[in-house]
Amino acid sequence: MVVVLLSSFLVRLVLTLSLLPTYIVVKIAPLLAMAICRSALLLFKHGRNKLISSSDSYRDLEKDRAAAQSKGDFKFPDKELLPSRDARGSIDTLDWDCPREVFEVAGAQVNVLHKQPGDGHSRSRKKILLLHGNPSWSFMWRNVIEQLVEEGHEVFAMDWIGHGAIDKPLDAALISFDLHMRTLRSCIEHFQLTGCYIVAHDWGGCIALCTLPLLPAGTCSGIFLLNTFFPPRPSDISLYYYLLYWTWFFSTGILGGYMPESMVMRYMCSAATSKVISGYSAPYSASTRSKASIGRFSHIVPGLPGVLLGLRTADIWWRAAEGLLGPKNFTNINQQARLAELNISVRKWWSSEDIDRKNIRPRVSIAFGEDDPLLKDFKGVLEKTFGLDAGDRPIRGTWISGAGHYPVEEKPETVGHLVRRFVDE
Repeated sequence: MVVVLLSSFLVRLVLTLSLLPTYIVVKIAPLLAMAICRSALLLFKHGRNKLISSSDSYRDLEKDRAAAQSKGDFKFPDKELLPSRDARGSIDTLDWDCPREVFEVAGAQVNVLHKQPGDGHSRSRKKILLLHGNPSWSFMWRNVIEQLVEEGHEVFAMDWIGHGAIDKPLDAALISFDLHMRTLRSCIEHFQLTGCYIVAHDWGGCIALCTLPLLPAGTCSGIFLLNTFFPPRPSDISLYYYLLYWTWFFSTGILGGYMPESMVMRYMCSAATSKVISGYSAPYSASTRSKASIGRFSHIVPGLPGVLLGLRTADIWWRAAEGLLGPKNFTNINQQARLAELNISVRKWWSSEDIDRKNIRPRVSIAFGEDDPLLKDFKGVLEKTFGLDAGDRPIRGTWISGAGHYPVEEKPETVGHLVRRFVDE
């Protein structure tokens, strides 16, 4: 019923507009008391400079921390991590078992499911790395893993920091996009996945698309993109889908860690059973504090128009407003600006505008659930970007009929077949 209602443009518009006042009350109103007390600073130049300085200092702090995470020089304080054991109880009750290995990034454990084919396979095995999106974890790949292993491939499925059966940061501001890029690089290095194939869904695809241009040629032989995207920009999608994004943005902002995964999954994957939904929710059932990374992903999509993201750098009044309302309260916008900046270089690399890069770019395949309620527009965006210089073989994605945002749940056999065909080409 919810799926039918939200398929209407008018319902999406009304819902977005109705959530906006509540979002303002929950997120903005608590800051007004502090802003009023400090508002006199706006009247004098030295006061404005003080506010601007506090804003710039916090931005620099976040940039330096992200750079340290990218280089591997950052470590989470112990008090900022929710230990993985807090999620183990719920996960161990699932009717799903797969060998797990761990490695460490920034002082946090990273969980990787690792399964190898039996000795009876004579064919040359290939290494396949599966990357989940948000809100999700490696549990989503359970039906695809078995298909790939039976074909003789060695399969890895990684949980991003803050997801699945691993340590979870408690402060979302400490989770940068650069941290996730570092995690992917570390996973490839730790398991020596040179020449691997990557299969990536949702945010997993975005992270992979941004990370691969930074890695040595030959690291990845091919990337299979499933219902995913480049760092988004408002011009990529129609107003119809943009409204649903804002509904998601406002809802998660209002409810925070109390946003039930079951509500999201029932809308994004209407065919999911209660048992499957419980599986997706299991890593986060111990505490609402375990959902910092879920919330962070939800709020760093560059949803603001580029002109506004530009103002935050050039306009002194914007920077003064950040200082007035508290610079840390703009941490998600800082990440949005980082992604918008990264997006330019990433799309240029993948579009092969540089003739020297054409021969080192991994092979690409694209597949989307035909009924995806949020990301359908990105199939065309991906095809256009990858196909700019494809010559006689332009890249065209595949629609998976009868599937929404989670084809691995609704059509796992189809997804497995498409991945096997891509890897074996």
